[in-house]
Formats: sequence, C-alpha cells, structure tokens
Amino acid sequence: MGWVGVIVSIFVIGAIAHFAGWDENSQPLTGQTHVGITKAQWRQKALPFYNPGGGIKLTTVANFKAAMGEPSNTQTVEGHAYWYYDCADGTIQVVMIDPSLSGGTLAIDSINDY
Repeated sequence: MGWVGVIVSIFVIGAIAHFAGWDENSQPLTGQTHVGITKAQWRQKALPFYNPGGGIKLTTVANFKAAMGEPSNTQTVEGHAYWYYDCADGTIQVVMIDPSLSGGTLAIDSINDY
C-alpha cells in the first residue's frame, strides 16, 4: 500500500468523520438538554448502555440518542468521542470509541462528571 495509500486512507477517514459532523473542535448542538433530571438520574437512565466495571455493551448511535436524547455538545479527539449532556446539577461527559469511525456502533468507555 505504501505511504501514498496510508495518506489517502487517513484523508478519507478524516473526510468521513468531518461530513458525519465530527471534528477536533467542540461543536455546540441545538440538542435536548436534561435540566429536568440530575446527573444521578441520567446515569441510572444510561445503565442499559453502560456496564461500569463489566463487559462492554454495544448499541447503535440511533438507539442511544433515542433513549438519551441529543447531546448538548460534542467533541472528538484522537479517535474518542466526547458527548456532553447538561443536567439539573451539572454536566455529564460520555467518553466513547468514536462512533463515526465504527459504522454507527457505539461503545461507552466511561461516563464522567464534568
């Protein structure tokens, strides 16, 4: 494949990620906020998609967004997607393997207070 193939592959992946709505900078979205629920309630609602300390759970981006709503903000850095959900008592940060590079499959790495 050589260097030219590697460079072309990186360019194609970058273009796909860009046109899928992802880039290296934070992007505010006009999505749903979760100001009516606390971070603890949000975490409880997310349990079907995340198993802290256990095996990885896979779902689709569409299923996750249908259950949890659109993130308030998104950011992608070095193959990890960061989605932020504003709650009544602060913000939740969801760290996942970049769903734009995985064909629409979503795997949560961690859920953090932000």
